[in-house]
Amino acid sequence: MIEAVRATARPPAVTVIGEALIDLVQLDAPGDYRARPGGSPFNVAVGLTRLGHRTALMARLADNTFGRMLRTHAAAESIDLT
Repeated sequence: MIEAVRATARPPAVTVIGEALIDLVQLDAPGDYRARPGGSPFNVAVGLTRLGHRTALMARLADNTFGRMLRTHAAAESIDLT
């Protein structure tokens, strides 16, 4: 059934290739950081989807908390990771 859904779905118009990483942004207190999805190619993919382009990202994502954070953010932005 999954193959049937993929066969009928329109493929991405743009594929961005490169890294997706976590930026640690310093907050007010010294040593206090907030993790944010980032990396230039990841940000380009986000920008393209926000401009209405069907976008895929080819990148290796870790199978840990940061990788899950990146996958969740990509899904929220409608970036195809398949």
